Amino acid sequence: MEKTSAMILTLLLSSFLLSCGIQSEIIGAKRSSMSDFGGKIKLHGQILSMDSVWKPDRIYCNDSLIFLVDKTTENFVHVFDSKTEKYKTSNIRLGNGPNESLSCFKLQIGREYVYSLDVVARKLRRYLYADFVTKSNVVADKEYEFDGVPFSVAANSKNEIIASILYNKEDESTLLTKYDENGIRQNVEIEYPVDNETRSNKYLFQNNIFYNEKQKKVVVTYIYADIFDVYDNSLNLLSRAQSPESFLPTMTNNGQVYVSNSETKLSFETCSLTSDGIWLLYIGTTVDKDDDSDGLYKQIFEYDYEGNPLHYYELDIPVFWFCVNETERSIYGLSDCPERSIVKFKY
Repeated sequence: MEKTSAMILTLLLSSFLLSCGIQSEIIGAKRSSMSDFGGKIKLHGQILSMDSVWKPDRIYCNDSLIFLVDKTTENFVHVFDSKTEKYKTSNIRLGNGPNESLSCFKLQIGREYVYSLDVVARKLRRYLYADFVTKSNVVADKEYEFDGVPFSVAANSKNEIIASILYNKEDESTLLTKYDENGIRQNVEIEYPVDNETRSNKYLFQNNIFYNEKQKKVVVTYIYADIFDVYDNSLNLLSRAQSPESFLPTMTNNGQVYVSNSETKLSFETCSLTSDGIWLLYIGTTVDKDDDSDGLYKQIFEYDYEGNPLHYYELDIPVFWFCVNETERSIYGLSDCPERSIVKFKY
């Protein structure tokens, strides 16, 4: 299977050798066991026969619409009606010219705006939602450029930008960097989830950032630690939780930290936020053994925003990316079983 962009970037970064102290406990994490979820809920998937689907590697839901991101087509993003499964429009043209993007690493879809992260160009572009879902090749109404590599970015309800920036010295001391709507960096320092001995290791705590407009909360998940954080709009930490396996990146006793392909586990591939739940697609294998699974996963943990376990789902068709439509009570996933397809699970 062709790996997703997120996994490729993660594997490239995994070769970094970093120095720090001995492994420490996660600060303030609420731990859970499998019994806290109240049993396994098995979900049966239905493969959809949607119009004009090529080879998407991201899927997002918003109301009655499905957004597919496909880097093999002329435009990155294709919009479909989830009820009729019919194609509506396409946007974000591939290219290096005006109104074009070199990549579409992540989308954030809200009521007013659609944000697209172009990691290659180190830019975030904002589009008007009403135009994005009805017209083709719309022009971004705002663009932000970053000094470092924006591994993950989200926008809050105040249109402020929250980013996880790599390869920029100014951002090394803070887990997240915050900008106002005009792209001006704010004086906000966000602590790492471990003690001060290890807090300077940006690469160990690579993360993905998500935002829930209804809750007005920021959710941060980690690549090499099975924890997630919940923050308010001002980036005050509200809760932190750890999944049943409870692991951190590999660290040695001689003061060296390294992300080892054979020892370090991968945690959450992606996350979907609903009104009351944080849904996490769980990996739980080491980097080298992830090849054996073909990058497909079948476990989804659901927590509330206080970090309490809600449900544990097992999919009969494994997926590598997913989103949750709470209105339909459906999970939409992307799978390669046996070929690239969109799978719908009712819950």
